[in-house]
Amino acid sequence: MKKSKLITMALSFLLTIGMVSAGFAAWVISADVVEEVNGTVSVDEIVDKRIDLDITATDTSVYFGKPSTENTKTFTKPWFTNDDNDVEDLTMSLSFKINNLAKLKDDFNVTKIKIAIAIDNSQFGEEVLKYIKVPTTTYVTSADNNGVITLNETGTFTATLNFDWTDAWNTDLGNGKSSRNPYNYFNSFDANAKKEGETDSYATKALNAMTAISQLNSNLQQGNLKIVVTASIEEFATQS
Repeated sequence: MKKSKLITMALSFLLTIGMVSAGFAAWVISADVVEEVNGTVSVDEIVDKRIDLDITATDTSVYFGKPSTENTKTFTKPWFTNDDNDVEDLTMSLSFKINNLAKLKDDFNVTKIKIAIAIDNSQFGEEVLKYIKVPTTTYVTSADNNGVITLNETGTFTATLNFDWTDAWNTDLGNGKSSRNPYNYFNSFDANAKKEGETDSYATKALNAMTAISQLNSNLQQGNLKIVVTASIEEFATQS
């Protein structure tokens, strides 16, 4: 039995995910607040049925809120606060199911496929991307480094998309832990202090950052994040 690697087709599906970032509305800098992002989930019609793939968004909320208790530094008088009860949740999960698994295996001798999840980060806008890190290309959890997976018995796979804050807000929490959440970063400084060589105080920098991030609602069409999933046949089993 020899295997020949052939890329024969690629199917692209468009996921429109509601990206919920309600944590913005809870950040308080003096009297200023920023906006809430909401949306819905939908999947465009799949035209080519040679790979019949169902995609389900099992966790569609990405929440840029305050850090969890175990990832929060203790400050005597924090000046940059968040009055929401919810904490940040920076992951989004997708589930995949191949409906015509038997046909792919038995009729076409398909052994491996590739599923790639791509996000065009230009949807977020340049100002937002100064403070938020977006996963641009992601593969399912069981894939190799190139995104190729061997078809299992169930035809089901999952993927996790990890968002994050910018590296500019990295803060040492001690005990080998660190945080990128702005709560820990900005409260580590006096609100009226200024970084050497800069003209803006930390309070002004925090306000500018949160105001920029609030553009996410208008930058994403109706609060929706577009994700393109591409499925392609990577390898066939052939008789020698």
